[in-house]
Amino acid sequence: MDNAIIGYEAQLNARNAQLELASEELKNIRELFRENLVPATRVSTLEREVLQVQADIGELKSKIAQQRQAIAERQIQLLQVDETFTTQVLEALSKVQTEISGLREELVVLTDRNARLYIKAPRAGWCMISLFTPLVPLLHQVSAS
Repeated sequence: MDNAIIGYEAQLNARNAQLELASEELKNIRELFRENLVPATRVSTLEREVLQVQADIGELKSKIAQQRQAIAERQIQLLQVDETFTTQVLEALSKVQTEISGLREELVVLTDRNARLYIKAPRAGWCMISLFTPLVPLLHQVSAS
């Protein structure tokens, strides 16, 4: 789109230069017409040419404005996409942080439960532990550590 604007501006510059030349020529031809040295048709032809160049200039200015508006709209769309993406990322991050917090709490609970599962003997040797029923003792060797 920037290239289109550059092209339109180049055309606009050329049309402005053409308008200057045509306007100067029209001024000179009008003086000659006042002196009856040129026909009226020559004056009217140059007047039409000047008007056509002015119309072309207006059209080129309109095209440049349309291109700039299209660029602005694309930039707004990009900003909206970026904003939407940022919002989605922040929502996902919030969910992940909440999940991590819950998992940390669960880890503390499980670590505490795991610590209570192990029985530490005060000294090395053998001890009798009843795991299943009081009638079936299990002989187990334990170390002091």
